[in-house]
Amino acid sequence: TEQFAEFLARSPELDGVVTVPKVYRAASASRLLTLERLYGVPLIDLESVRKYQPQPELALIVALNTWVSSVLTNEWFHADVHAGNLLVLTDGRVAFIDFGIVGAIPAATAEGMLDFVRSFPAGDMAGVGRALEKMGFTKELSEEQSAAFAKDIGEVIASIDSMTADIATTASAGAAASAIDETQLNRAVAAVARVAEGYGIRFPREFALLIKQVLYFDRYTSLLAPGLDVLNDERLSMNRPPPPGDGGVSSVEGG
Repeated sequence: TEQFAEFLARSPELDGVVTVPKVYRAASASRLLTLERLYGVPLIDLESVRKYQPQPELALIVALNTWVSSVLTNEWFHADVHAGNLLVLTDGRVAFIDFGIVGAIPAATAEGMLDFVRSFPAGDMAGVGRALEKMGFTKELSEEQSAAFAKDIGEVIASIDSMTADIATTASAGAAASAIDETQLNRAVAAVARVAEGYGIRFPREFALLIKQVLYFDRYTSLLAPGLDVLNDERLSMNRPPPPGDGGVSSVEGG
């Protein structure tokens, strides 16, 4: 939590719009972590979000920019961004909480993830296929193999799209429906991995964590900003050129 706070402090564009709970070290111990209590609502609770952020898509953009930036530039990224861990606070800020699961990836995998984030919401299956190839460890696929891979991935994505279409119903149905949705997400990630394995693509250990977070954000986009142009909206940091000298991330252990 404290390290992510340091990451936010190094990111002027996130100042005042996103936060994490303060750690009270004096009241903490080796097996006890005492954190600041934050008051807010889950990102997926659209009606409640509107009470504190009249333009819910802005909250989504802040959350997505923060997460993508952490993948590309921080030591590790939050690897459990389900709706309960992303809040819109009563003052309109976005809060990331519960850093019990984190991940770290090589720069090449991070670049592939960025391509995936761009291609997936746009329904660009060829782009999704190329992104997954970049994220995995494999011999270069031929043009014919890439086309077949994109087609097979498209069939998996179609099932994910069906799941996403029911997001509003799922969100309003409460905790039980959310648990079912979590299972669907896990199955979708496993299905992508199985298709890739058929083409000799092996993903790094963090792949499942990474793709699952992308699928979470795809659901949030469908709910909070269904009209968002993910490929071209300049409010999304991934659509802006990287700053001079900006490198990737190295593979390190997060905790």
